[in-house]
Amino acid sequence: LRDSTWVYEVPAIKKTTPYYGYDFFNNPNINFAPNLNISTPANYVLGPNDELTITITGMNENTNTSVITREGNYEIPRAGLVYIQGLTIEQAKAKIKKKLLMAYPALASGKTQLHLSLGNVRTIKVTIIGEAQSPGDYTVSSLSSFFNVLYLSGGPSEAGSLRKIELIRGNKVVETIDFYQFLQKGVMSKDLRLEDQDVIRFPLYQKRVSLHGEVKRPAIYELLDTETLTTLINYAGGLGDEAFKEVAKIGQVGSKERLLKDVPAADFSYYIPRNADSVVFEKISPRYANRVIINGAVYRPGNYELTDGLTVLKLIQKANGIREEAFINRAYIKRLLPGNAERAFVAFNVKDILAGTVADIPLFREDSVVISAQDDIKD
Repeated sequence: LRDSTWVYEVPAIKKTTPYYGYDFFNNPNINFAPNLNISTPANYVLGPNDELTITITGMNENTNTSVITREGNYEIPRAGLVYIQGLTIEQAKAKIKKKLLMAYPALASGKTQLHLSLGNVRTIKVTIIGEAQSPGDYTVSSLSSFFNVLYLSGGPSEAGSLRKIELIRGNKVVETIDFYQFLQKGVMSKDLRLEDQDVIRFPLYQKRVSLHGEVKRPAIYELLDTETLTTLINYAGGLGDEAFKEVAKIGQVGSKERLLKDVPAADFSYYIPRNADSVVFEKISPRYANRVIINGAVYRPGNYELTDGLTVLKLIQKANGIREEAFINRAYIKRLLPGNAERAFVAFNVKDILAGTVADIPLFREDSVVISAQDDIKD
């Protein structure tokens, strides 16, 4: 609080972290400071030093502004003291209205209206403990929400959890917050209002799994006990466009050595990763399953789909035929031999193939047909 104005300091910038969600607290452009210009929330809980204004309109008119005392009382002219500490605005309005009925009977019929508004708000102290980046006591506006203080704390340390953040009030855990719900869906399950002496605790993480390779958002993710490999993939935004989706390669820490496990796609929804697992999705093979190639003195050289019954003649026709400078007495097919990476050369006479005087040659996967130009032969 500086010169009666709330100033929210941006947490210190931390180095880039591999843990999903932690960079959220590194962004200096995000500001979770509460909006002090909005109307008072109906669920706002009143306390000492809150300034409350009562406005009476209609058949009767009156205005009174007073501060709630340390004892939790609010003084109303012609009505005396009313205890409203710990009540919401709506509850306090009902109690004050009941107190004023004797002085303003028209409140019962609605001919006189009662309005409550909050002026200057009090400060509260919230304590951050556990595995926080900046644990300690924070003095904030009573309008601050859980997320306001969470951001001010700088988020969890590298050993802290984002999945089970605890709000402790009166020595009891009143809420457990999963910050992934906000990061993934932008959903804040509850607009948690803080009270004086509240405690926010970052517990230690229990399970972390790294996800790398062909995924959209590689990172180290924190998983709950029942979350599966499918859940992990969803947290990462899904698999990449070139991912081999049939198998996940999972490295595990064994009792003495590391272990490798292949998990098929059919088991993704059932497989529950263990702590310290490393999940990798590899790229699909760069080879084509149904490609043939034609190069040289044809009008449209390049790659073509290997369809059923494709032959040399049909491939030449797909390539819009041979050019005038083609050497038609001899061409060849580079063919990948089964079981190894070597290629064999199958020669043929282009003129005879085009004339149909010899049997056409069927093509196989990765066959490469080369028809040379006459000038190339001379060279």
